[in-house]
Amino acid sequence: MPLLTSSEAADIIEARTGFRPDRRWLHAQAITNLLPDHGTGVHHRFDADELAEFLARYPYRRTLPFAYLGVSLGVLVEVDEYERTAPAKPFRRWAGYDHHNTRGLTSVERARAIVANWRISRATAQYVLDHRLPLIGDVKGVVDHDMIYWPRGIIPLAGGIGFDIDPDLRGHDEIGTGAIIDIPRGNVWRLMTEGTAP
Repeated sequence: MPLLTSSEAADIIEARTGFRPDRRWLHAQAITNLLPDHGTGVHHRFDADELAEFLARYPYRRTLPFAYLGVSLGVLVEVDEYERTAPAKPFRRWAGYDHHNTRGLTSVERARAIVANWRISRATAQYVLDHRLPLIGDVKGVVDHDMIYWPRGIIPLAGGIGFDIDPDLRGHDEIGTGAIIDIPRGNVWRLMTEGTAP
């Protein structure tokens, strides 16, 4: 069976879910290894069976039925971010997401690539902690089980806020294997109340 072009993949996604992705959305899924890309590097190509598996794993839900602190993720890149308290210790060396963990990051490194650096106030961070809200990363609205963490403390960073988490405690019972949700325009981070629609 021939591979699907981005346009053909978008048509299938829309027909099966009602969600219409654009080329940037498909590109983001490919470069983060969420949706396997069999293209040449210039143009993405997708396998129909793998696309069907992707849609089964990530059903379109529009919104999530609970409050959370969300952040948009891109491709995994190296960064240097430090704790604000002296002596400044490194907090994370990576930011973003790679579904297959091709760089071999530890569970702590993978988690910290998602749970920092938030450009939010200390009060907002405390609200998230006090209300036990999950931290949820997404790639253009695609949320995977491995992008969901539960904060247990606040760590001031040089450029914002980091959260202390248990890297082995991931996921949310309401999400299962994952979901595709709508993401509002604006900041890369957002505090979403229960049932908030973008």
